[in-house]
Amino acid sequence: MLYYPDALSNELNDQIKWANVYEEFTKHPALAQFVKGNDYIAAEIFSRLQFVLPEAIKETHLLDGIYSSLKLNTSYKVSSAAITMFKVIASEKINLPHDSIQVFRELISQKTKDVIDSIETLPLKYPADKRTVDHFKNSYEYINSDYSKGKLINSNAPEIEFLWCSNPEIKKLSDTKGKVVIIDFWATWCSPCVGSFPNVRMLQERYKEYPVIIIGITSPQGYHMDRKNRARYDTKDDPEKEFSYMPSFMKDMEITWEIAFSKTTVFNPQYGVRGIPHVAIIDTKGIVRYNELRPYDDPSHEAEKIDALLKEAGLPFPANPISTR
Repeated sequence: MLYYPDALSNELNDQIKWANVYEEFTKHPALAQFVKGNDYIAAEIFSRLQFVLPEAIKETHLLDGIYSSLKLNTSYKVSSAAITMFKVIASEKINLPHDSIQVFRELISQKTKDVIDSIETLPLKYPADKRTVDHFKNSYEYINSDYSKGKLINSNAPEIEFLWCSNPEIKKLSDTKGKVVIIDFWATWCSPCVGSFPNVRMLQERYKEYPVIIIGITSPQGYHMDRKNRARYDTKDDPEKEFSYMPSFMKDMEITWEIAFSKTTVFNPQYGVRGIPHVAIIDTKGIVRYNELRPYDDPSHEAEKIDALLKEAGLPFPANPISTR
């Protein structure tokens, strides 16, 4: 094992060299003319950032070059790549000052709005279907959300209205106020989501007698994946049909917690959901206390957080730590 630190050090040194070359590219005097006429290359400038080690980014002035480059081109591809890039820029591993993150966010927001305006006002020049338009509108909402502004944690949980819920009494997220709420964004096609079910089931078993509710939130996908029979059922433009498959899916998959279909896409921009599964925990007052948790991790980590929130609210909680065996 003695070789590992050296291997890591060598990788970091290589990454710093690559980041310096990357920075020089973003500052090349010919770049402006080049990217204005090539949306693909322009987008690559930003999408490639996710493959650079955060430690290497911190050792260079690469982000200065990235910011300058972002001003040069407005296109579908650039906007999409910039949204992905924002997740990297805002990460704790890079640890940029809040104000610097917000400067990036505001520029990306403007770029995304420019794309939306182009789609809506120049449809002949920028042909796009409804799905494309909805994608960019969702991105615009995401980049302007409290999540992206760094204000979601310790703020009121954004409301989520449900089209269908396994508990008919729950019409919207705020109907659960007074309990500790775990919301797990997922979909039937998502293998990591399904793979995390045993952990979620463990949490449900632990808290079934306590003021805790777990809701797996999905949204109409246009099709349903039947995991038991390995079948895919088309439900395009027929959400009621999609809802009808869920009770049997819950039985087949031994889902013991609540499931709901939301009006908003499962990739909920208000909670910063860019990939699933994605878990948030809300306290009894309806305040978001944790976000971006992963249910396939050891459930004891979530249990510790839930126990602490119950204790804080003066409510009963399990006396013993969760057993994961």
